[in-house]
Amino acid sequence: MFPVASQFDQLTGLTHLDISSSSFSGKIPLEISYLSKLSSLDLSDNYGLMFEGHVFETVVGNLTQLRHLLLSGVSMSSVEPTSFLNMSFYITTLIPEGNRLQGKFPEDVFQFSYLEKFHLNGFHCPYLKMFYPNGFQCPYPMKLFLNGSHCLYLEKFFYVEFHGLEINLPKTNWSGPLKSLELSSSHLQELPDSIGNLRSLEILDLSYTNLTGPIPATLANLAQLKRLDLSKNNLSGLLPIPVFNFTQVEYLDFSRNNLIGSLPSRVSGILRLHWLGLNENFLSERVLSWLFSFPSLEVFWLSNNKLTGTIDQSDKVGALEITREGGNWGSNLQYADLSDNLLTVVEYSSWKRIKVLKLGSNLLEGPLLPPPPSASVFLISKNRLTGKIPSSICNLNHSEKAVVLDLSHNNLSGAIPRCLGLRNISVLDLQMNHLHGSIPDFCVEGNKKLQTLNLNNNDFDGPLLKSLANCHDLEVLNLGNNKINDTFPTGWKLSLGYKFLSCEPTISMIK
Repeated sequence: MFPVASQFDQLTGLTHLDISSSSFSGKIPLEISYLSKLSSLDLSDNYGLMFEGHVFETVVGNLTQLRHLLLSGVSMSSVEPTSFLNMSFYITTLIPEGNRLQGKFPEDVFQFSYLEKFHLNGFHCPYLKMFYPNGFQCPYPMKLFLNGSHCLYLEKFFYVEFHGLEINLPKTNWSGPLKSLELSSSHLQELPDSIGNLRSLEILDLSYTNLTGPIPATLANLAQLKRLDLSKNNLSGLLPIPVFNFTQVEYLDFSRNNLIGSLPSRVSGILRLHWLGLNENFLSERVLSWLFSFPSLEVFWLSNNKLTGTIDQSDKVGALEITREGGNWGSNLQYADLSDNLLTVVEYSSWKRIKVLKLGSNLLEGPLLPPPPSASVFLISKNRLTGKIPSSICNLNHSEKAVVLDLSHNNLSGAIPRCLGLRNISVLDLQMNHLHGSIPDFCVEGNKKLQTLNLNNNDFDGPLLKSLANCHDLEVLNLGNNKINDTFPTGWKLSLGYKFLSCEPTISMIK
């Protein structure tokens, strides 16, 4: 970490200054205000830098030609938000995110005549920016693993610092050239009808902002939107159907709200959508097949609603009014979470690129349909599945990472396919079924990534597998309530890195 030099009085002709991500620290010198011809100033991602209140006020007052000001991660806890009113009339890009600003942010800043890009997110993480320079849009529920066993969801770990900044959006006379407005992880509370006047908006991110009440009908005016994120709020009322007809939209997220009603029965022109988040609401009635007909859809969150019926390619109700190529139904889908609903049938055999498929806690019946071989995570627990586990389930993708397979809490019967023991499986959960026979060998032929093995509450018999001693990453082993007759091998307790072990009452433990 290095201090910022103060000899800026020697660079009075400078028009662009970019020292972002340069490991600078300490106080930003007052001399930076001497650069009166500066049109672009980027101090972002230097996480030891600090703007003192009087210095910031002088800088924005003197730099009258400034058009772009990027301050992500710069500490500004002593800066009065009203200081922003003194900045250049020509400002077009203003990004003071993750700055620990306190107090009330002035509404008039949102109405600056030339402002096109304004990001005042309370959350800013440099580590995510390294891996996702175009914005954090990872579709998978990433986790941080601590000490090999404990984990925290990434968003719960990073989205803990809401700044104490009160933000009120203008309710009247709000218009202008704004194209990108991001206020995530802020205290906003109300989304006014005036938002519909910003017809140039392409990006609107108001996630984690404590919004309440219905979504304004004027949102339908924002036909140029490419990204709309209203997730993780307390919004109520009906899902805004018009946004499903926006021809430019690529990202829609209404998850974790209190929205009600049904999904639209007919849409048109939505060809670019690749992310759709509707999970954790109170949506009901049928899931129509058109949802899986978007040609670019890759990530789909629909869990924790009250949706019913079947998801079937042959369902013609509410057909999508777009050109559909043959075999396009779900062909690009890579992540789908349909868990915790009331679905009775889900046809997923044509989802050839699926990597993560979650169908747990539904009303699925009949034999188990294996997912496409591309899947590496397949969760279908707590349903009403019957019959044997087909050997074709061993075709799951295990070339890149170990497979996670959860078939627990069903009515499956028969034996475990022997081939499962030969696959790179990280988690295998078959508990609470009616499976029987002997347990196949695991951690053989170099496949030793097994971390969790839950086989409890079945009818397995025979001896305890000695090959389990090869599973050096094993943390959870549960064989309880079976018919296994054996003694626990001497030395396993020292060689296995388990965190949880349950074998009683089916195995006599050596003491």
